[in-house]
Amino acid sequence: MATKEEIVQKLTKFRLVDKYHAFHEVMPHAFHADAGQRSVTTEILDNCAKELVFLFNTAKKKPAKALIKKVLQLHMELIAHSVLDEANKEFAYRLCWFLAEKAETSLSKQTAKKYWGYWQVVNDEVQVIKYRKPRKKMQ
Repeated sequence: MATKEEIVQKLTKFRLVDKYHAFHEVMPHAFHADAGQRSVTTEILDNCAKELVFLFNTAKKKPAKALIKKVLQLHMELIAHSVLDEANKEFAYRLCWFLAEKAETSLSKQTAKKYWGYWQVVNDEVQVIKYRKPRKKMQ
């Protein structure tokens, strides 16, 4: 387990790097995104890291995992509702999972019931799930 200061350093370093250059191995086809897509993705991820740093700096020890998850899920919702193509959304989701690892919290392994993502991890591989709207109950 890392100390609070080490986690803050990792999150601060994440904010300073160019996400598309540093993490292009994650999804190489997202590396060729246009400037608008890059700026929206980078802004959301930087704000997520900024809020996590704020949580860690204001907490006496480490912040509650529920607060960390809430920040991450809020930013995943922002990604889902932003005007990004699928490759950039998936790239941003994976980097949110990376931030969750750096903040030493674990998001659930399945997001099929959330609006964002519709994917699940099976045998350490991400599989896309087709979303179907829930049926309305007939009365």
